[in-house]
Amino acid sequence: LTNITTNNTVSVNDYWISSQPDVLDWEKSNFYLTPCSSYSDFSDLNHLKQVELTMTWVTTVNPTVNTLNNSYYSGFFYDESINTNNNLMQTVVTITNPSEELAFFVRPIIINSQTGDDVLPAFWEDNYINLLPNEQRILTAFYYNPDPSNSNPESLITVDVE
Repeated sequence: LTNITTNNTVSVNDYWISSQPDVLDWEKSNFYLTPCSSYSDFSDLNHLKQVELTMTWVTTVNPTVNTLNNSYYSGFFYDESINTNNNLMQTVVTITNPSEELAFFVRPIIINSQTGDDVLPAFWEDNYINLLPNEQRILTAFYYNPDPSNSNPESLITVDVE
């Protein structure tokens, strides 16, 4: 979905249709439930090829007020007491699918490179994305610095996908 005034992408949605639809059991239906006698079959998704993605990212400590005001996350983060002393971080990640296969249900994660742990909470503008062959997406995450005492917190951050 694209905003025609700004030409910005507002939403990206993917839908999967089964070759075998749910079969409703109307005889056992009541006012709050209609059970299924058989379910859709999405098992072919288990046989998608694994794809090697490429990623680049830029991490910023204490992102500017304009960045926060123009994001989905301004209500979560902008507080002068939080946005000082290297507490707030932003990472912009470019994920590319260089293959000829679909990259299905890709979940980007921010990782503390010292501990190997996920940095949580991390507020992404989107998650569990699908990338068509040769498609590229740019995603932004906001999160708290995993080690505010570190003088170079950008060095703590790496990005991966699951």
